[in-house]
This record gives sequence, structure tokens and C-alpha cells, in this order.
Amino acid sequence: MKNKFLYSLLFVFSLLICSPEILLNDDVVDVEVQIISISKTDDVISMKDVDMYGRAPMFYEIVFGIYNPYVDIAGFQFNLQPEDLLFINKENVSGGVAEAAGFNVYVGKGTILGFSMQGTVIPASQETQILFSAKADIREVKKYIDSEITANNLVIASKAGKTLSSKFSPFKFEDIDE
Repeated sequence: MKNKFLYSLLFVFSLLICSPEILLNDDVVDVEVQIISISKTDDVISMKDVDMYGRAPMFYEIVFGIYNPYVDIAGFQFNLQPEDLLFINKENVSGGVAEAAGFNVYVGKGTILGFSMQGTVIPASQETQILFSAKADIREVKKYIDSEITANNLVIASKAGKTLSSKFSPFKFEDIDE
């Protein structure tokens, strides 16, 4: 009985020494997703994007980042807001740790979903990594200049199927590189 108490006390003490910020700070999350940058491109994704007057929409490259210092990630899903502003299709999503891990990334109506059919994961890292980049038609940017791009319904899953605590850091429209 005395040994059991001593081992329990040592266990709790080791947790406090090794990672006090996790135990004492409710704001710490397992994973943070963010938009690292948005910059205007001169790309025309396909001729079908050009209207009958020869005008092409304005395309922007959006670089998404992920910070996951503790746990490997088996999947992610979130809804970008405002959802009527960003038009991204699957063919225009590439790169980053999602592609390196063999993830399929699906997009539609503001929802982004990524996972691997082979069961691979995005490894934990102590640094913010590029999750993926996407070319998007962003409409009426000036209308939203005082707003932010946010996400709701953010779900990040571990390989064990556990939903990890997570947050999405908003991106201000005024920070878009024109």
C-alpha cells in the first residue's frame, strides 16, 4: 500500500516537472491549424475559368499550416468561414505534410477533409509545418477587408481515432498579399 502511494506520487510529480504547461494551462491544445499566408497569383487554373469576355477570376495561393507537437495526426476536417468567399477544388490542393503522408484532401463548399486510405499519419513536430497549399478563387475580397477567415467544426483525429483538442487561428483579410 505504501509503495502504491509512493509510485502514484512520483508519477504525478514527474508529470508536473516534465510538462507543467499541459496540466496547468487550459488554453494548451494538441493541434493548431492556421493560414500561414494568402498571396495573389497570376495563374489561370483552366480555360473554363475564363468568362465569355475573356476575364479570368483572381486566384490566390493559400498556405495552410499545422502545429502538432504531441501526437501524430490521422485525419482532419474543418469548414472555412465565410464559406461563400473561397472557391477551392480538389485539383488545386497540393504539397505540404498532407501530401508527404499520402493524404487525400477533399474540398467542397468551404469544407476541407484530409486523411490517408493507407492509414499513414502526419508525424508530430515541434515546428509549424505546411499542411498543404490551395489555389482559390477568392471573390469580393474588398467586401471582407475588415473581417477574418476562420474555421468551425475543426476536428483533428489521432491514429487511435481520438479527437484531439485543437484550434484554428483566424487570418485577417487585410494580411492578404495583393
